[in-house]
Amino acid sequence: ARGPEGLVARFSRAAQAALLLAVEERVGRSVLRLGGAAAAGAIIVTYARVTQISVESSRASGATVTGSLANENFGALIRARLIVNAAGPWLDAVRALEDKTAPPLLQLTKGIHVTLARERLPIRRTIIMTTPDKRSIFVVPREDCVYFGTTDTFHPTSEYWPAITREDIDYLLRCGEA
Repeated sequence: ARGPEGLVARFSRAAQAALLLAVEERVGRSVLRLGGAAAAGAIIVTYARVTQISVESSRASGATVTGSLANENFGALIRARLIVNAAGPWLDAVRALEDKTAPPLLQLTKGIHVTLARERLPIRRTIIMTTPDKRSIFVVPREDCVYFGTTDTFHPTSEYWPAITREDIDYLLRCGEA
């Protein structure tokens, strides 16, 4: 069967999620760094949407934030000597709050990954392949699964869960058949 539902029929499992292996490692390292910063007196604010940057003497001096989790209804002005923009794909949107003329720094991409049962693709080591259009395909074994995917499709917006398109699926399956 063709289409997203066909992935499940063709492979034992399919996932519409980020490749969590890399995220787990990056988050772990970030948490260690944040712990050190907190021990040195930094106040760490998470799950807060920045709605305004305060500027004094041409330098960011604070941020107005609101809660971003469901049922949160708070806002606060946080003043600081140093502000770290760790907004990921929303970095340029946060920068624009301080300087509306700031040119974008990021070229956003999105990607899809298929999760296969390990017996369907019994590899022991991670494989990185270059495709004819110079993108990279990653094949990563992890316990009883193998993650197979690409992460280099340009995407114009920073939505949290970009949709998987038919074109994404066809591209990945063609590369897997090559």
